[in-house]
Amino acid sequence: MELIEINASDDYSSLDSLLDFDNILHPDDIPKTIIFGNTRAQVQEIWRYILIKLGADHDYMHSSIAYIHSLRAQGSKDRVMHQFLSGQIKILVATEAVGMGADIPDVERVIQFGLCTSLSVWVQRAGRAGRTPTLKAKAYLLAERSVFQQQRKRTRAKPTKEASEKDNENELIFQPEEGMEFKKHIEISFRNWLFTKDCRRKALDAYFCNPIGLRKQHDSDDCCDNCTNCRNPVSPPSQEEAPPPTFVFENPGDADTNIRHARTGILRNRAIQALKIWRYEEGSSPSASLLLPCEFLLPEKVLKKLAHNADLKTAEAIKAHFPEDVWPLVTVYASNVLQVLEDVDRKYTEEALQQQAQAKAKKTTSLTKCTVVETDFEPAPMSSLPSHTQPKRPLPRQPKRRKVDNNSSENVQQS
Repeated sequence: MELIEINASDDYSSLDSLLDFDNILHPDDIPKTIIFGNTRAQVQEIWRYILIKLGADHDYMHSSIAYIHSLRAQGSKDRVMHQFLSGQIKILVATEAVGMGADIPDVERVIQFGLCTSLSVWVQRAGRAGRTPTLKAKAYLLAERSVFQQQRKRTRAKPTKEASEKDNENELIFQPEEGMEFKKHIEISFRNWLFTKDCRRKALDAYFCNPIGLRKQHDSDDCCDNCTNCRNPVSPPSQEEAPPPTFVFENPGDADTNIRHARTGILRNRAIQALKIWRYEEGSSPSASLLLPCEFLLPEKVLKKLAHNADLKTAEAIKAHFPEDVWPLVTVYASNVLQVLEDVDRKYTEEALQQQAQAKAKKTTSLTKCTVVETDFEPAPMSSLPSHTQPKRPLPRQPKRRKVDNNSSENVQQS
């Protein structure tokens, strides 16, 4: 499996490198491929794009490319499927109409163009490839860039009860930054699979609760794109890390973990996030219980209580607080959970102390700039000051002159 990022849902040029049009000279040069689209219109647009890319010089290969969706006549569907099974059609562009129940043994490549509705749908479509054990097949998921982009949080209506219960089943492991949210909303388990840095097969085993020990280990580098990048990296990873985000601590003076009785705000969110990541990694490891779901390792209610209660500072205190009927595996994982919480508290305390020191230094600098220097001196008497610096006395007030109307004076003389 391989994840490829594309610009948008109509970025059909991203198919050029996968289909390798420049090296196609004969239909036999094309491996048997199924390209899944999410809508009927998208399927037809992909089909036309491939025909245009082949050009007029490859008209003899146009019969090797076809499409299927639900609105095609049943006779046309049967004819296209028969030709695809026999090998006359090499590239089949289809919707979900081919996904369910299509057992074609020699499909070498599956391309999902655009993100589908759920992780289960993607796995079901990717499973159309490599149904022969000796066939080496590949599955590509072309996901839009908006799936990975973040934006500022927007106020929305409260989710319904059904949606809230569904989201609580699979919590989001890879959270966005503070005050941000992902631009495109998708299934939580699907996003966890997209953002995982571990083997994608292990992530699927954890999601479907598959017994990992029964699956054969893949020694080749083609297990998934994550395994390929780890074993054969294209370039060494960058040593420069992004600067950590700045947080505003609710109680900066309460930096000492010895006097903290409850984790709240940012610290509680960090503790919940760390415990979820630990639970996911522990459930994905071969040492975990194979017949139990990942949430059985640490129930959701216990997880939130552990993240909130800061008084549980020893494994014995955790065992006494949570009996086995509430958390059956408390005796096994109490010390592991305690170590996770201690790491979260230590990092939080270090950042709080560092922020306090920076605020104190900034305050000292501002006070230094605003300091007024006082000196002892006696003001000189007003008579000793020069004439041009002495205050001027106000001039005497002159009476206002009455304005006489000329016309009225002439009238008085005539009379």
